Amino acid sequence: MNKIHIVAGHSAGGCLKYSLKDDINKSIIILKDYLSIGPLIDLENNKGIEQRIHYFNEIYKKTFQDNNDKSWKEEIGITELIELKKTKSEIYYYFTKSTNEQIYLRAICYYLYNCDINLININEMLEDNSIISTAQVNPKLLKNLSKKSYKISKQTRDKLANEYNKIIKNSSTFRIFKGGKIISTSPSLIDKIILEKTDSYYISAAKITAKVLSNINFELSDLFVDYRIRVLIEKEQIIAKEKNKILRDLLIRKA
Repeated sequence: MNKIHIVAGHSAGGCLKYSLKDDINKSIIILKDYLSIGPLIDLENNKGIEQRIHYFNEIYKKTFQDNNDKSWKEEIGITELIELKKTKSEIYYYFTKSTNEQIYLRAICYYLYNCDINLININEMLEDNSIISTAQVNPKLLKNLSKKSYKISKQTRDKLANEYNKIIKNSSTFRIFKGGKIISTSPSLIDKIILEKTDSYYISAAKITAKVLSNINFELSDLFVDYRIRVLIEKEQIIAKEKNKILRDLLIRKA
């Protein structure tokens, strides 16, 4: 039976490809979307995809990113999993406590019901809870971990599939993994930390972003923190010296 190895994110995908480069009886699928943020309702249809594209377009627009390259739109959604629905291959999924990787774990249990699903739980296997992304793992170590995979039980599989079903019916646009569950919450969680780290005098927004990212125990992109800073500027909770600057040139202070 053909083995399909699945991982979330480009960096993790690069690590996995290198670690399994000598295995000729394998396929590797990289799940490219970032499911921790943005709407997840109706992703099996064009309407849901368009809503998600609109959400990320707003982020790019507010953060003054060069958005001429539209290739990122091809990475939106869960097309890879939907295309695998009819396969009966053995699935090997690599994951950590990363919110994105945990959501994909639930999506795999939800969509790939015809497959034998084998898990490589990196935090558990390495007894290291500080790892928040598969991309952090050395490729040689990743290859060894793949040999220690275990088949998911039907009870756990059904539980995770049900959790995913609830996630995709929730209109929230921000999610974190906490206490073994995906919690749909508000981006105001990040806003609060941004405000706590911002001083009454002007300071580089890039430094504030770095402080925020070092203060949380889950993975989050600096682009999203940048976006939330812009939202706070619009709400006049933060003052910018010059608003129309990219992150490294933006100076901000508390209102």
